[in-house]
Amino acid sequence: MDDRIAEALRPLWQDIALLAVPLVVASLVGALGIVLRRLPRWLRVGVVCAATVGFIGPLVTAAGWAPSWLGEIVAIFGGVTTVEAFVAAHLLCIVWAAPKRSLSSPFLAVIIAAVLFVVVIDNVAA
Repeated sequence: MDDRIAEALRPLWQDIALLAVPLVVASLVGALGIVLRRLPRWLRVGVVCAATVGFIGPLVTAAGWAPSWLGEIVAIFGGVTTVEAFVAAHLLCIVWAAPKRSLSSPFLAVIIAAVLFVVVIDNVAA
């Protein structure tokens, strides 16, 4: 095998980790959104506010309006697309767990599957 090709190939465990870690993190974030309903109201409001800031922060970073240290933090968590997908999954699971919601469970399941698909594609392609 050519040395250049051997250097370009990643080990299998790294590919599996790039696939599994974001899925596990997104699942845990989603589970937090579902069990959030059982927590005190002040904690629910705080988590939703933090998720909103977590959604706006990467967008500001991508637009170039944020300090460089914020961009480094977003990069540690997988980049703008991954962070946005995690926050979207979290907020969708909050909606899913809400009583008297007007969205059907299959619709929310498809949306969450699409979010997880974006996370997988973004991390495997990296």
